[in-house]
Amino acid sequence: MKEQEGITEKLKSENPLCWIGKMNNIRNRAEELINRELIFALLTITKNRNKIT
Repeated sequence: MKEQEGITEKLKSENPLCWIGKMNNIRNRAEELINRELIFALLTITKNRNKIT
């Protein structure tokens, strides 16, 4: 993600606040993707478990 969005060490040294903001944005999106996948997996497991019983 960093490379795709052009977040570089140069940006980090020239504009640290911008770099932090962009890195926080990437972290937040990654967390959202992971949470979405975990919720989907848990719902799928629960649904399949209910079918068995």
